[in-house]
Amino acid sequence: MKNMRYIYALASGLLLGAAFPPLPTWFGAFIGFIPILLAILTPANEKYHNRLLYICFFVMHGISNWWVSSWQTESDPFLFVSGFALWLGHPFFFMLPFVGMRFLRNRFGDAIGLIAFPFLWTAFEWLHSLGDLSYPWLSLGYTQAYNTVWVQIAELAGVWGVTFALVSINVLLASLFKEIIAKRSIHWRMLISPRLIAALGLCILPWYYGQIRLPEITALERNAQHIVAGVIQPNINPWKKWQGSSFDQIAAHQKIQDSLNALQHLDLAVWSETGVPYLGLTNSNPEGLEFLRPWINDSQTALLTGFSEAVIYKKQDAPYYAKPIPNDLTIMGNFYNAAILMEPRDMASPLKAPVHRKMRLTPFGENIPFGDIFPFLERWLQWGVGISTWSKGKVQKPLTIAMAGKDSLRLGCIICIESVYPGFVKNYAHDGANLLAVITNDAWYNYTFGPEQHYRISAIRAIENRRAIVRCANSGVSGFISPNGISYKELQPYTTAGLSYKVPLLTEKTLYVQWGDYLPMGCTALTVLLLFGGYLRKKKH
Repeated sequence: MKNMRYIYALASGLLLGAAFPPLPTWFGAFIGFIPILLAILTPANEKYHNRLLYICFFVMHGISNWWVSSWQTESDPFLFVSGFALWLGHPFFFMLPFVGMRFLRNRFGDAIGLIAFPFLWTAFEWLHSLGDLSYPWLSLGYTQAYNTVWVQIAELAGVWGVTFALVSINVLLASLFKEIIAKRSIHWRMLISPRLIAALGLCILPWYYGQIRLPEITALERNAQHIVAGVIQPNINPWKKWQGSSFDQIAAHQKIQDSLNALQHLDLAVWSETGVPYLGLTNSNPEGLEFLRPWINDSQTALLTGFSEAVIYKKQDAPYYAKPIPNDLTIMGNFYNAAILMEPRDMASPLKAPVHRKMRLTPFGENIPFGDIFPFLERWLQWGVGISTWSKGKVQKPLTIAMAGKDSLRLGCIICIESVYPGFVKNYAHDGANLLAVITNDAWYNYTFGPEQHYRISAIRAIENRRAIVRCANSGVSGFISPNGISYKELQPYTTAGLSYKVPLLTEKTLYVQWGDYLPMGCTALTVLLLFGGYLRKKKH
């Protein structure tokens, strides 16, 4: 029997891991928890149960997130090792909801423990998305990115609502299977069990809801104002990007955009993350990019591009968070992974182009958590590419420009990993953004699951906010995502090319946009109450 439980743990890990994009086996998430729940609901010591849980989530992480180590011949050793460290450490986090369930089972019995589990898991996923060390990439709701009808419920409570429904289905079915195993028979009454009816309801009702909402959103798109947007995919080797000529890279983008503009006039062109690399201390700022203005004016096309922003201070005027500049003791500065939206305008106009500075930085990849407090960490942990000490942006608001003959474009700019934070993206729609743009450089993970998986996460953001998304990646996946989470059009990855599409400007505010993370916050509050109640019950008896 003990060996069989190891098989159960492996089965859950396989089902859950394979449910994540780009694998098409999303249905595994509807039953993936059942084997591991059956394994740990059988009496055994805690160490044994913990071993089963670790095996399960080690396998799940390995299947769904193996690509984080990059696996390219030019990959920096730090990146390669950090991927393995994540693989070894991340399973422990996924064990926490099960530890909470075990605690509640010991205090209140199996029934309460199982009922509480969907709340525990949803609270865990949300808490796992908070703070500088967060890593919410494997939230269970993302498994349904290809299940396009059923996943439309994401507009009600975000990806957290999708997760809650999936875990609830698993718990209901696991409870029923546990009873069948205990009785070693199936009675006809089990076919009309409230648990089975509830599980079927959670499968059917979201599907029915999606069938209603999909045509409604399509009609909303049809009646909205549209702009023609283009994505410019340069396909530049990321390992050589920072050693090559920045101006040559800019010229390569311009060439693709000019060719695209010759076919169809673009209202907006989008370049990828750090599409304009570092140009030196004097040019790596919004004013330093004014050399692009004549070209932008000639094309009459607004440009959103990522760039390496340098903010330099005299040493006596520098804020406390400014960093020393090598080889110059008179100045200090901060460097930001930023994006700028430049519009065609009179050269004499005093208007400043709006800028977004990336606020959610990749831990250890772009920023050392708590590096401002412990500067020695940055010296020890900086990796070879030399971009692991970006400063963090502090202001989030839509980038707004006027569009000739149309409503103003209010663009929610999302840089790379910011797209995996539902609450962050939701803030843009709440503040009036009528279009979202994701710019990224997923080329670090070329020819792995990473780029496609990241693209499908953006599809969930489109549904949550009911906004079209223009997504531009250095080497792909670049394309346009509808407010239904379905791709309008995609560029072939690993090609140097451009693509245009007419995208809608929408302003509808979903329930998730209006109420935010009400579901996981409620789950967290209930979790705290249950755990506190369990603690009091222990003291009482």
